[in-house]
Amino acid sequence: MLQEIAEVMEGMEKNGITPSDNAYASLLNLLIKTGNYESGKQLWRHLATRKEPPSQRVFLMAIKLCMAERRNFQAERVHMRMITVYGPDITAFNTMLLGYARQKYYYREVLMLLEEMNMRGLQPNAMTRKALLTAAIRRRDRILRGRPYTVFCNILERGEAGLREYKLILKHLLDRRFSRMVVEQAQAVIAEMKRRKVQPDSELILWARVIRRRQGWYQHEQRKKRAADKEAVDQSLKYLGEGISEAQKSTEGELSNV
Repeated sequence: MLQEIAEVMEGMEKNGITPSDNAYASLLNLLIKTGNYESGKQLWRHLATRKEPPSQRVFLMAIKLCMAERRNFQAERVHMRMITVYGPDITAFNTMLLGYARQKYYYREVLMLLEEMNMRGLQPNAMTRKALLTAAIRRRDRILRGRPYTVFCNILERGEAGLREYKLILKHLLDRRFSRMVVEQAQAVIAEMKRRKVQPDSELILWARVIRRRQGWYQHEQRKKRAADKEAVDQSLKYLGEGISEAQKSTEGELSNV
């Protein structure tokens, strides 16, 4: 397919037809999806050295390309150049946010971008909050424990939660060690899905079954633990009672000797 596209581009140049920036942006997007990053870099270098600046869509695809390769510094440079040419743009910030959100250990960069958005007067939209949810789930900072569920609730309150967001939060809860809080959160998410009549797919149905099975196992383990604790307390009381009886007998013997 890529060879056919190259032949079409070459034929257009021979006939004096210059491809539009939308065509270049679509080509960049295709190269990213197929993992042909080297060809994407060559195309971006060609577009970046032209006299006229690339279109906003081409800039966005270039940021996406850099983030796909985890060349974060180059992505920041492209983003800054886009701001210089076209001014601050919410879509560009969201592209950067999503790029960092899909990588580990970059949650603080996400927070810094959000702060910069606020300084530039850009209001977060649904895509911004979804990127923040993705980043919160993939975070590796202990101080941010519990953040994903808070972010999800924020998205839910705004009515912006779709199937993808429900799947993200349920997958996150599945990956965590089960506790009473995790059980309650999973139950709340599933109940909210039913209330809002969100149609689950086969993967989500499977995860819901796994959560219910883990919930049953967790409740069984809790019952066993309570039974074991009660038995330990009863045994301790028994030993205590026996000790008191022996002490009383010993005291009575001493008194009778006197």
